[in-house]
Amino acid sequence: MRNDALRIIRDAEEKIQHGQYDTSRRLGERINDITFWRNEVVSELERMFHEIERLQDCRSILEKAIRDIEGPLHIAEECLYHREARKGTELVHDDSEKCLLREVEHLRINQKKLEACLDKCKDQLRNCRASQNQLELDLKNKESALGIDTICHQLNNHTHGLQYYSGIEKYDPCVSEQETWADAVNRVVQRSQTERNKSCQLRTTAESLINKVAQEMWNTWSNTNNALAHRSSELLEAKNKLQQHLQKV
Repeated sequence: MRNDALRIIRDAEEKIQHGQYDTSRRLGERINDITFWRNEVVSELERMFHEIERLQDCRSILEKAIRDIEGPLHIAEECLYHREARKGTELVHDDSEKCLLREVEHLRINQKKLEACLDKCKDQLRNCRASQNQLELDLKNKESALGIDTICHQLNNHTHGLQYYSGIEKYDPCVSEQETWADAVNRVVQRSQTERNKSCQLRTTAESLINKVAQEMWNTWSNTNNALAHRSSELLEAKNKLQQHLQKV
C-alpha cells in the first residue's frame, strides 16, 4: 500500500509539474503576444499624436486664411460703395466695376470653400481624437494585463505568500477568445491608421485649396488694379482734353 501511495504521489507530482510547465509556456506566449500588440499600439499612438498636431496646424492655417480674406473683401466692397458716388455719365458700368464685382464674388466663394474645408478639418480632428482615446484605453488595458501575466509567469512553488482559492479554476471572467482578442486590437489599430490616412489626405487638400485661393486672389486683385489704373488713365486723358478745349474757348 505504501508503494501504491508513493506511486500515486509521484504521478500527481509529474502531472503538476507538467501542468505548471505547460501553463508557464502558455503564459510566456501570452506575454509575447501582449508585448507585440502593446508595441503596435504604442507606435500607432505616437503616429496619431503627430498627425493630430499637424492637423491642428492645418486648422490654424485655414482659420488665418479665412481671416485674411476679410481685408481684401472689405476694400473691394468699399471701392464699389465709393464708386456709387460718381455723377452723371460717369456712373457707368465699366471694366473697373465689373472687375470689382468679380473680385467680391470670388472672395466670398473662396471664403466659403475655406470654411467648408475648415469644418471637415474639425470633424476629422474629432475622429482622430476618438481613435486616440481608443488606443490609450487599449494600451492601458494591455499594460495592466502584461503586468498581471508577468507576475503570474514568475510564480513558482517556492514563492512566498501563495494561497489556495477553492474553485478558482471554475471561474472564467474572460470576455473574448485568443482570436477575437487579436481581431479586436487589430481593428483599433486599423481604425487609427484609416483616420490618419484621411487626415493626411485632408491636409493635402487644404494645402492645395489655400494655394489655389491665394493665386485666385492675386489674379483678381491684379485684374481689378489694372482696370482701375486704365480707367484712371482714361479719366486723366479726358480731363486734360477738356482743359485744353476750355483754354481755347
